[in-house]
Amino acid sequence: MLDIEYLRGRGQEIESHLEENFDSAEFLPCTKIDQFLGRNAVELALKASGLNDREDLVNFVLQPARAKRIFLILLYMSEEREKLSFLANFLKQKLTDASLPVKKSQLGSIFTSNNDRTLFCKYQHMVTSPEFGKDKFRSKLHTDTILPYLKSHNPSGRGFFGEVSRMDIHPSHIPEDVRLTLGGTASIAVKTANNHDQIAKFFEQEATALERLKNHNSPNLVQPIAAYEYKNQKCLVFPWAHGGDLYKFWEAYQEKTVDLEWIISQFTGLCSVLNDLHKINCRHGDLKPDNILWYRDKDGLGTLKIADLGLAAFHIKDTGNRRGIQTMTPTGTARYEPPETAENKTGERSRMYDIWSMGCIMLELLIWLTQGIYAVDKLGTVTDYFWKRDDKSHRYEIHPEVRKSIEELYKHEAVQGNQTYSDLLTLVTNGLLVVSLQSDANQGAHRYEASKLYEQMLVIDNNYQGNGSVQPSQARSMTGRHRQERHSQNQASQLYDVWQSTSHNQFAAQFLSLVGWDNVRPDSNLALNNLCARCSSIKTTPLFSSTLPVEIQANCDLCSMLSIALDKQGIAWLEGVRIQQKDGAIGVLDAPYLLSVYSEPGQSVPHGARLGLPQLPDQGGTGQFLLLKEWARVCSLEHEKCRSGKDQIVKAMPTRLISVQEPVHLLDSSSIDPTDYIALSHCWGKLTEDQKFCTYKRNITQLRTKIDTDRLPKTFRDAIVVTRGMGIQYLWIDSLCIIQDDDIDWEQEAGKMEQVFSGAYCTISATAAKSSLDGFLSDRSPRPYVHLDTKDGRLWICPAIDDFRQDVDAAEISTRGWVLQERLLSRRTIHFTSNQVYWECGEGVCCETLGHLENPRAALTSDANFPSSVLKLYRDGRQMLIQDLHERYTRLNLTVSTDRSVAILGLETRLARALETQTAYGLFDTYFARGLLWKRGQESSMPIIPYQEDKRVPSWSWFHRKGVIEYMDLKYDRVDWMSGNFNNPFTTQQHGGSRQQATSEAPKCSHVLKAKAKSIKTDGTSLSEHIVFDDEKFDLDKVKCVTIGSDKIGGGRIHVLLITVFGAPEENKYKRVGVMSLRPTSVDGEGLWVDIY
Repeated sequence: MLDIEYLRGRGQEIESHLEENFDSAEFLPCTKIDQFLGRNAVELALKASGLNDREDLVNFVLQPARAKRIFLILLYMSEEREKLSFLANFLKQKLTDASLPVKKSQLGSIFTSNNDRTLFCKYQHMVTSPEFGKDKFRSKLHTDTILPYLKSHNPSGRGFFGEVSRMDIHPSHIPEDVRLTLGGTASIAVKTANNHDQIAKFFEQEATALERLKNHNSPNLVQPIAAYEYKNQKCLVFPWAHGGDLYKFWEAYQEKTVDLEWIISQFTGLCSVLNDLHKINCRHGDLKPDNILWYRDKDGLGTLKIADLGLAAFHIKDTGNRRGIQTMTPTGTARYEPPETAENKTGERSRMYDIWSMGCIMLELLIWLTQGIYAVDKLGTVTDYFWKRDDKSHRYEIHPEVRKSIEELYKHEAVQGNQTYSDLLTLVTNGLLVVSLQSDANQGAHRYEASKLYEQMLVIDNNYQGNGSVQPSQARSMTGRHRQERHSQNQASQLYDVWQSTSHNQFAAQFLSLVGWDNVRPDSNLALNNLCARCSSIKTTPLFSSTLPVEIQANCDLCSMLSIALDKQGIAWLEGVRIQQKDGAIGVLDAPYLLSVYSEPGQSVPHGARLGLPQLPDQGGTGQFLLLKEWARVCSLEHEKCRSGKDQIVKAMPTRLISVQEPVHLLDSSSIDPTDYIALSHCWGKLTEDQKFCTYKRNITQLRTKIDTDRLPKTFRDAIVVTRGMGIQYLWIDSLCIIQDDDIDWEQEAGKMEQVFSGAYCTISATAAKSSLDGFLSDRSPRPYVHLDTKDGRLWICPAIDDFRQDVDAAEISTRGWVLQERLLSRRTIHFTSNQVYWECGEGVCCETLGHLENPRAALTSDANFPSSVLKLYRDGRQMLIQDLHERYTRLNLTVSTDRSVAILGLETRLARALETQTAYGLFDTYFARGLLWKRGQESSMPIIPYQEDKRVPSWSWFHRKGVIEYMDLKYDRVDWMSGNFNNPFTTQQHGGSRQQATSEAPKCSHVLKAKAKSIKTDGTSLSEHIVFDDEKFDLDKVKCVTIGSDKIGGGRIHVLLITVFGAPEENKYKRVGVMSLRPTSVDGEGLWVDIY
């Protein structure tokens, strides 16, 4: 029976929740939608429409992403006559919320009335106002979209790109973490591009740059929310900076005291952003005080953030800095431009541009700190630039007025009496405001690269010893109240960095002699030899001049090969783009190599070429195995740090091995003498039980007799082929050498991963295989090549394929949790990728092309005796290595969540032994207090891992939960660890002044942490923004805290573990729920000793 009054009432209820936007259009906030969609409410509405017992329609509405919005539109339309019956037509036509907005023509089979079709098309926009930052970063909005902006403020600024406006947006339409609540609304900045064809290119450029940087975690880089096109507008959305920009900050604190430690910390963070941008081949291009925004908060100074990437560009390069590569970017603010831009105003730009600009800003900072804002303004009135061209020599130099200001600063009382000011000024004058870009020592001083700038700022930051505040206009002595928590800035924070390709001619000549050049020489008849007139005339090893040819010749194989390589790297073929040929490789200046140039052996290698293999050996063939064995031979004889022992004999064998001799079978290693074996590292993949080939209790006897290789997954068969080809008799594969349905055996063997991989002759990494079914010896596409006969001899030119970062570091296998320790613990690894084979050991990476790759920062993965080499990179302390590894490990994937506590066990054991301590539950005895202060990363939740009762993990361990962790950003030597507030659960005692070394036996560590719990005093003060809960949020009156550390520097904060009671109150049992930093006065003085499980 129809009940139109009920439907009308529900429609009026929807209307009462509509919000009016700045343009007087009404929309339903996304958080209101579910209020009308309880199961009972949907069933009642359908019943009122005469649709009784239509469970299919109820499910259609309530299932995620199905028809919630369609239901609300039809309900809203049911004012005079019911419209919900049309819901069945939507179900029949398979039109869902994902189909919205629909065109009127799509509704012909849905509604019988044209008026209904018109109303539906109108009302659909009312319930589909965009939620920015939820799914896609970039979107194209329908012209009738109703934007969720509640109020529009006047544009706050205009520039080359367009205008920036402050908009108050309904808070439910932006991510929770970017809301800056103002009376129930949130403020955002909407940057609207000027309506010009040329500007469209720069919108695409900035949107692309921002999308690539969206997940960059630096607190000192403005995080974009969304990019969208709407009608004829192209818009970018950011959080609104309530403080303004850096200059506004200088104005605001002109007559106030300011925390100098905060300033140094913020500028260190800004330099960290530059370093990070440059490492991913991006430069900002328009640094100035206007583009450093001040995100002021209610309780403190807030954060300075780099913004406005409108001139930013990504360059495809690995190291060095672009000099003279043309871009189409307009110039930035002229005052902060470096002198080299005067030579080419059309846009020759490099990342060194940013360094000069930062030098200008930091000089103004020092002037503001010592002399005030008026001195900054005065310098601006007498200088257009920070440099000047000398009329006589026509050389560029520091502007005389700038030089005068620098000299005055060196003489200033505040600078002479303050080491931090002095160090900053030295950094600016010696490394930033330097005209020369040359790194040649003979050229004298040269401008620093971003990595050097950041490194120097870290030194200044770490050496800061102030204990007060400064008033900029008076330049009083410094203080230094508590440093606000900022993102961790580890010097050695990257597992994988930049790989440099170099020739390896001595080894290559040796191998080519061994294999015989005639056996690997490319077939001249298969060479690509259609050449244009220019390429046909090449008679010297340098193939090109210093710039690209004027145009590509489409019918020329060499031009086409270069063009394809440029296109693959995203580099446009532009006349005048500088290229270089060095060490057997051709590439855009300071960019990834594009082509490889090989000469033939038996003659001196001409400059610009290298010895190598234009064509790779057959997979699993004699030539490939000869190369693998030669790599192993040279490594064993010549690489001292890659050897496992004096006699290179394995000391401890795995429990079981596979004999690869026929018949292939499983054996107990106790039945043979210690010998060499190979270990396999691979991805299991998503396999059904029938697809798995494992050792179980039921088949181990049979496998000891014979393994039917025809039934083995292809990855395992390929591993046997390689093991045989290398002349090794034994192979270790986890799924076969561990009894998979025997919990005791599995647990024992999982604890031996350190000795399995470190003791192996080498490790085979099935990098190309996404599952054990794929294999890794598949046929590869032959590399195309051109041959040229020059006066230096015959040359072979091929596309460059030595790309370890992409082939290995970015491979799927490198995202797996188990693989991290397998790679770090292996003395040497053979990576079988889809493009070629790589040999990785303590001396770097060898390529199947016979090239060699080096990366000075790769000590973490290439350390044959981990962690002996990598510890040298961690100047902040050994605990930083532990933190870095833990944070990285938690970002990796584990198919079985309970493996979290065991997939890193071998690595933890090795670290514990190297650090002469013990480890358990992801914490180390020596650094136990520091290890407790982990926190939830950027994820929204950290669910508890369902361990079995006999394998339970305490709540104070990060093993207890899924998800990414970070550590609270604390300087180890600047914190007093309050050991009197908790008992270290490790029972190892000190002997003779040093801690007992870890053994293979389980450490003696209780799962119960006894600690003194204290109450938190709220006193009406909001402390919530300082809390990081692990998952579920708690009211502070239900939470107690345990003080773990206290800042040493004046009036600092304390850093606490948050706990709450569980179980019966009389049992006095607590569990960890989060961490926070707060003032000591916010904690009660008395406490009660409790047990934390």
